Amino acid sequence: MRVLKFPRSMTPDAAASASDGLRSFWSMPTEDVLSGLQSSPSGLAADTAAERLASSGPNLLGERKRSDTPTLLLRQVTSPLVLLLIAAAVLSFALQGATNGIIILLDGRAVLITKGALKNVLDVCTMCEQADGTTIPLTEAREGIERRFVELSAEGYRTLGVAVRETGSPGPIDRNSEHDMIFLGLLALEDPTKPGIAATITALRQLGVYLKVITGDNLLVATSVGERVGVTHPRVLTGTALRALSDDALPVVAEEAADIVLLEPDLAVLEAGVREGRRTFSNTLKYVFMATSANFGNMFSMAGASLLLSFLPLLPKQILLTNLLTDLPELTISSDRVDADMIERPRRWDIGFIRRFMLTFGLVSSVFDYLTFGVLLWILQAGPAEFRTGWFVESVVSATLVVLVVRTRGSFLRSRPGRALLSTTLVVAASTLAIPYTPLGTVFGFVQLPPLFLVLMGLIVLSYLASAELAKRWFYRRVDV
Repeated sequence: MRVLKFPRSMTPDAAASASDGLRSFWSMPTEDVLSGLQSSPSGLAADTAAERLASSGPNLLGERKRSDTPTLLLRQVTSPLVLLLIAAAVLSFALQGATNGIIILLDGRAVLITKGALKNVLDVCTMCEQADGTTIPLTEAREGIERRFVELSAEGYRTLGVAVRETGSPGPIDRNSEHDMIFLGLLALEDPTKPGIAATITALRQLGVYLKVITGDNLLVATSVGERVGVTHPRVLTGTALRALSDDALPVVAEEAADIVLLEPDLAVLEAGVREGRRTFSNTLKYVFMATSANFGNMFSMAGASLLLSFLPLLPKQILLTNLLTDLPELTISSDRVDADMIERPRRWDIGFIRRFMLTFGLVSSVFDYLTFGVLLWILQAGPAEFRTGWFVESVVSATLVVLVVRTRGSFLRSRPGRALLSTTLVVAASTLAIPYTPLGTVFGFVQLPPLFLVLMGLIVLSYLASAELAKRWFYRRVDV
């Protein structure tokens, strides 16, 4: 929204020019705007700006208060478009709008033709025309007409009644003109369902999304259409049944009102949106799980090592490098594949679940960190530089590879990760192993590690991945989200 304020001291000619310009604001030349504002390309002088601020006040929009639900509903009802539709509906009802009539000239005779809902058409008829052109009293044919109407409706046809009456001379017609008419027959309209809609509804049902349809069709047509699109044993609630609902039941119906408006007449869009939303939520959870458990485990290990060692377990620049490398695979989680069971039903954000996950897998990570400490100190007799290099390599390699384990609830051997996640993980692991043997390792204070440590570290990482897999199975058998 653009707000254009003009100073009160504007001259009449300038005000008139600006008023005209506002009518075509987007085409106003820059010079005219500046002239109307009594300004220049370099802006207002400080004293002029202060004077206008004092006289006109700040050019700010007031804070908009959020409306509560009753106010929003009232605002919708009082919308001019809604009021127009309500007025049209009332007028149509008052004029018995369930039928529509026109007059045509046929061989010089004025004939009134009426079509509409069968019951309303039958109510204005007294005779019925048979297939041979003869007429009989409507009372003799009404039962058969209504039975045929039920049959057609049950097959999904939208069925209207048609009646005629000669009016003599042409002239205006109104609702009182429809009387003593001759019933001609039924007009059955077929409205085929959209191809593929049954498969879409089945897919939505598998996702836990159940369809509710509001239609102007009668009960039989609505039931037939529901069955054709795959809604098994549809429960149809008619207007009469809706009016009979108790005050307690009506809010339940209101709560089930749609929260989504489709811009295209295609339910497949909704299915795709549900799947994408659940996929995004699942990958978001993966990132949170990995980040919280890894950070908790590292800090727990760092705190313990600081108490046991006479030197810093890692230098500040080495900690920063560790965080950078371990974050790289996690940045690709947004494009990761998601297991089918994570999409089949909606999941909820649960802080308690995240905390339990963090504690469980963070502690598992720390156990193997301390095992690495023991190998470095007691088997390899590592000094400060060797210790830092060894822990850096083990920490980064294990943290990147365990992402492949915790990203799925099933076996990580059976759940294929996304290409970006897998390639980034392997590149980071390989780069971490190589850094101590490159000039970059010297910059960060790393030294070359003996082959024995690499073998032992490989055993530690494999044991860690196996333990994480077992811990995952144990965890998900007892906790769910």
